[in-house]
Amino acid sequence: MSGMHFISITDQKKQVIDTYNPNAGWTTIAYTSGGVSSGDYTFNEANAVKLEKLPDRTIAGKTCKAYKYTHKNGTEYITAEWKGLMMYNEIVATGVTMEATSATLDFPDKAFTQEIIDPTWF
Repeated sequence: MSGMHFISITDQKKQVIDTYNPNAGWTTIAYTSGGVSSGDYTFNEANAVKLEKLPDRTIAGKTCKAYKYTHKNGTEYITAEWKGLMMYNEIVATGVTMEATSATLDFPDKAFTQEIIDPTWF
């Protein structure tokens, strides 16, 4: 984001998220599944009160399942996911989007520690 490097490590078992911001360093926040602090960029059908399946989309070379849904908080989204990982998300009312440019599920163990601020394994 704006040339800055941010890191977020979500540990669902310990229910914490460790985040690195170059301006603030490392911080830890509580993980809440499906909540504002989930930090996991996943799509959870249980959070949808209205769900419509859309045609699959190709994002970052991956075939993604796409949906239009209304979150239980009333916000309407278009989202696409690949193997459970959110690859595209759009807030319908504002048109604000987030789209993956690459994705992998093959991470070395060191990816889940605070020791590596510059992830050379990308």
